[in-house]
Amino acid sequence: MVPSALAQQEVGISWDQAQPIGEQVNPFLFSHRIAMYKELIIASNGHGYWGKENNHNPLWGLIYQLQWQKSSNRLGIDIAEDAIHPDAAWGYGNYSLSLIPYLAAIKADVVRDVEILAPENSIFDYIYGPNGENRVIPAYWLPAIEEWRAYFTMNADYSADDDEPLRIALWKAHKTSLDIVTERIRVLPATQYEETEMIFIRGWCRMVDFLSAAAWRTDHDAVIEAGLDVLPDRPLTDNDAQDQFTAFRDDIQHNIQSVMQTSHMSKNRFKFSLWLWQRMMRTRKARDEAPEILHQLFDKNTSSKEKRSLLKLLL
Repeated sequence: MVPSALAQQEVGISWDQAQPIGEQVNPFLFSHRIAMYKELIIASNGHGYWGKENNHNPLWGLIYQLQWQKSSNRLGIDIAEDAIHPDAAWGYGNYSLSLIPYLAAIKADVVRDVEILAPENSIFDYIYGPNGENRVIPAYWLPAIEEWRAYFTMNADYSADDDEPLRIALWKAHKTSLDIVTERIRVLPATQYEETEMIFIRGWCRMVDFLSAAAWRTDHDAVIEAGLDVLPDRPLTDNDAQDQFTAFRDDIQHNIQSVMQTSHMSKNRFKFSLWLWQRMMRTRKARDEAPEILHQLFDKNTSSKEKRSLLKLLL
């Protein structure tokens, strides 16, 4: 069973069209990545913990994010309809959040082993091979695989009333995956986007640190509640930056500016800002209210009085 609201979403069409994974998975096909998520979402609710409709499963956020990347043409230029360009930074980031969790689920005996195909060539190093014994895995992926394996193992027999420990484990794996991506895209040339979009990507990866500290909800209900049209519907251009992103709706402008602001922070300023946020997120009450708190922190229209009230969370 899946959430009834899924049928009303664009990703619901992708979900229905995705065929079961056979003996091979091609991570450079959008349909295969959807199929991996479909299998992971279903298999990770084998004990029914995430509800009869699986709507509480935190993996839903990943499949919705991939659909946004596809719908907004962020998965590469000059590619076939179902393809994901192996040099596209967005596609590489999602690889770390689709193939890597899938490989970890294989190791955790959640899904069966399959052959993983490689692209013909790429600026990035990818995993490939027929099975676990003969698979080529660049060493830098190993920490992320282990974190995701730990999540799926924990999830398999979890029964506590509070799902936050599971969300914390998932975000730990999520952050480890994107930390790897952040480092790789820092040193490799961008071939698919203008510089403004690359700044947006780097900021997006940094935002994960804030979301992780808050054990941010990414279940189906939370995703729908947050809204599915609050992100730019196309890659950003350098002209957008010059125009202060005025081509986009006000709420989308706000979200772009928040991500760009995070990207432009110096390393030391980012570390300090993250430390302040982590301190604010020490209590469960604060973590439950994290979306509104984060919005106030980044909203230029938040009054000084409102921002001073947030300082209480630091005490």
